[in-house]
Order: sequence, then structure tokens, then C-alpha cells
Amino acid sequence: MISLSCPKVIPPATIRTFTDNGPYFNATKGEYQAWCLKDFIFHIRQAMEDKEDIIAIYKGDECVGGWCAANDADIEEGEIVPVGHWYERAKPGSWDIKWIAKHTG
Repeated sequence: MISLSCPKVIPPATIRTFTDNGPYFNATKGEYQAWCLKDFIFHIRQAMEDKEDIIAIYKGDECVGGWCAANDADIEEGEIVPVGHWYERAKPGSWDIKWIAKHTG
């Protein structure tokens, strides 16, 4: 019999997301618990596929890491065309971590 359960990680990691929906709609936030590596990878990947603006990783009440969305655009025939969407990892102890914690805390 194949077991699909994953071993518990103590304490669990909390993944929080933030998306700014523009001037007319409220920002959306999400919070997910990851008890093992499988859950952690699933929630991070899901947030990236949903193109969340900020993805934060918390251990308890402390923000220990995260990613910020970045994108680029080109001008073709007078129109702005999006050409890329990627995530930049925030280094521990940087101002990015404080900015991520401010929006996801």
C-alpha cells in the first residue's frame, strides 16, 4: 500500500499572499499552512501560478522569506505589450522582507 501522507514539520510554515487589485477593488490576502515540504511547494507554486503580487513565508509571527512579482513590457506599434512575469526572492534581513511583512502581516 502506498502512503501519501507527509511527515509533520514542527512548527508549521505559514504562507501568506497579497495582491493589489487596483484603485477600485480591495486588495486580496490569503493564508495557508504548510506542515510538510509537499504542502509548502504546492502552496508556493499555486500562488505563483495565480500571479500573486507578494508571497511571504512566516515561521510563527516572523517573516523569514518571500518573493515579489516583477514584470516587463515592450512598446510595439505604439502599444504596451507585456513580455514577462517572474518572481524575485527577497533576501533575509533586506528592506524587501520588511516591505513584504508590512503587506502580508
